[in-house]
Amino acid sequence: MDKAAFFASLRSRTSGVFGTSLSAAQVQGIEAILDESERRGTPLKHLAYILATVYHETGAKMQPVEENLRYSAKRLTEVWPDRFQTLASAKPFANNPQALANEVYGGRLGNKLPNDGWEFRGRGLPQITGRENYGKFDIAGNPDEALKIGVAIRITFDGMTKGLFTGKKLSDFSSYGPMRAIINADGKTNGAKIAKQAQAFEVALVAGGYAGTVPDRAPPAPVAETAAPKGRTDAITVRIVQETLRAKGYSEVGSPDGKLGKLTRTAILAAKNENDIQPINDVIDDAFLIALPDILGRNLPRENATPTEVRSSVPEVQSNWRIKIGAMIAGLASAAGAIFDGIASQLGTARGHLSDFSEYVGDVPGWAKFGVLVAIAAGAYYIAQRGERKGVQAFQEGSRR
Repeated sequence: MDKAAFFASLRSRTSGVFGTSLSAAQVQGIEAILDESERRGTPLKHLAYILATVYHETGAKMQPVEENLRYSAKRLTEVWPDRFQTLASAKPFANNPQALANEVYGGRLGNKLPNDGWEFRGRGLPQITGRENYGKFDIAGNPDEALKIGVAIRITFDGMTKGLFTGKKLSDFSSYGPMRAIINADGKTNGAKIAKQAQAFEVALVAGGYAGTVPDRAPPAPVAETAAPKGRTDAITVRIVQETLRAKGYSEVGSPDGKLGKLTRTAILAAKNENDIQPINDVIDDAFLIALPDILGRNLPRENATPTEVRSSVPEVQSNWRIKIGAMIAGLASAAGAIFDGIASQLGTARGHLSDFSEYVGDVPGWAKFGVLVAIAAGAYYIAQRGERKGVQAFQEGSRR
């Protein structure tokens, strides 16, 4: 394809798109689309409409965009008149993108968790919205992937050629006018305008000699596939997971703080194991988030739980128990030292061996020093034992996680 002739046609004053110049970002986006179309052997008219759709959906930027959810209260009543019937009802969401996204998208489009509306807001060339739609393109675990040019182009081609956006696909139509149904139901408003833009792109493609068939030469490298999801780590999602697990009896999760630490990962792994949620790991992945509301709560016999049983599931109680045991061992050793020093002080021979040491540490008798260590160990034992007892009691009463 003669790209110089193609771009020259687009820059023509009579082309109807772009004006007489294109930015570097626009050229880069267009070239990436052309490369993908040559790799796939996309028919000319289909490619023309794909380019026109991207031109319309991105405001001619030809780069992935993110949905703008910053509206005034008045504008909200115009965009969503059924949902915001008065300025007063719209005011809490005015210039508040996250709250607005969760309000208008929550509970639909496959969104289940409280923050899903925001997490799965519109992104892309044609924008995809909602957990369900992100899942169609295997990026629900990392929705920001839709803002990467390679991924966004893959989504665009797959969505328009396979009918993944609305169920309609390019091969269903022979003319540009009704093709808008592939993306949106606003054909009456935007169908004719986008059809005219598609004609401009078709003229440019013909000028560049676009063949629309798979080339004999080795095709360009395919658009990079999305890396394996690493799971969600944002504070809002982590806190929701923590609170849900805590309510279902996974006490090892610790106190909800929005941080994906060792305790939380331990609880996630336990929940996946006990509910057979694949893959079984300690990652907050899409499968886990979908299953989370429906996992079975633990049937814990809290009232009759023994300290040993509580220690096995409550890390703080286990830690206090270990400190208690350590303090007891240290206290017994120190007591033995005090007794030995007291006996040794009465034995001339033994006392002679200890004299140099005694002069070095001062006039305080050795048994007294050991006595101080015994007192410290006893104090640590008491505090740890009290902490352990309180932890067990709180667990039995249900007031602790």
